[in-house]
Amino acid sequence: MSSPSTVYFITGAGRGIGLGLTSTLAARPDVLVFAGARAPEKADALNALAKETGRVVVVKIDTTSDEDHKAAAELVKEKAGRVDVVIANAGIAEGWGPIATAPLDLYTRHFETNVVGPLRLYQSLAPLLQASTKPQFLGMSSTIGSNTLRIPMLTAPYGVSKAALSHLVVKMHVEGEKDNLTAWVTHPGLVGSDMGAEAARQVKEALGVDVPTITVEESVTGLLKLIDNATRESVGGKFVQYDGAELPW
Repeated sequence: MSSPSTVYFITGAGRGIGLGLTSTLAARPDVLVFAGARAPEKADALNALAKETGRVVVVKIDTTSDEDHKAAAELVKEKAGRVDVVIANAGIAEGWGPIATAPLDLYTRHFETNVVGPLRLYQSLAPLLQASTKPQFLGMSSTIGSNTLRIPMLTAPYGVSKAALSHLVVKMHVEGEKDNLTAWVTHPGLVGSDMGAEAARQVKEALGVDVPTITVEESVTGLLKLIDNATRESVGGKFVQYDGAELPW
């Protein structure tokens, strides 16, 4: 592809929301999607998309690897010369339990993956975002990281990391004004994946209420509507749910 209208880079693209975003975007006629996966040789669905559409490039990228990010940036530069939309989707949610007994290394692991990972991604792709006329950086956050909502779930390592990610992306937005960067975070909804099912169980246990989950398709449809229409004024520096509702920090 010589000059796609939009170039995307998505981490955590091998399953769930990341795979849903990649497959939906790949159906568009004039795009190029760099789909990040920790183990590309095992990413059967991504490799099939790449073969079928010619619009997906599967990239090896571990959120903790400087080498992977450097190589990925070089590949994007070689094949596209720019990136228009970066979606930091990769993340972890582990160690459900109270703060009093949570191992400290849980916090370290969550920060390395959920905060430093997106920062590493942004820094490696920043020159390529600057080459875009409408650059956008989206971080996958969560209502669990909201200080205002105070969701009573035993997920402090995850929640703290998402709160930090939100702050980081707001700073990206402020500092990116000169480059017209739209940086924002989203809550993609409680998707009925393994992680989402466990979150719903935690809410049920803590509050005694059933929390409905949504499908990957519902989440992706809402997210792409927001991404397609994103501007600094509409979503920049904000925390926006997949359905367009603005959320409190």
